Amino acid sequence: MSASFQQIALLSIALVKILLNLLALLAAIATILGFFGRQWWISEALDHPRVQYSLILAIALIVGIISREKWSLSLGVPLAINLVTIVPLFFPPNLPGNSNSPTLTIFHANLDRHNPQPDRAIEYLSNQTADIIFLQEVTPDG
Repeated sequence: MSASFQQIALLSIALVKILLNLLALLAAIATILGFFGRQWWISEALDHPRVQYSLILAIALIVGIISREKWSLSLGVPLAINLVTIVPLFFPPNLPGNSNSPTLTIFHANLDRHNPQPDRAIEYLSNQTADIIFLQEVTPDG
């Protein structure tokens, strides 16, 4: 009885690895197709979930390394391609600041048309020194 349970467990693990490898293969293909967005609109749609592709490829790569499947090292190529396109988004370039340049101040407020104390909102607004003021839910009653 325990031998059959062990066989089922091994079969389940093998099935999960096959599905993970299939998913990683699809992620690798989508990684490449994502660069052809100008030629085909579906390729443009495949360009956006690069973080998800990276996660799938990283998990498959780790599982492949643990399983000692040498071919899984090839998943490092599409993973690296995705990381090269994603990582710079989290580290914006340092732009030289100019403290003498003029600044633009924008104020945005939702006045809430059901506000029981519109006078407080009007008083707060009158104390603002913003260049541009955006107001939402402004009613003629208040």
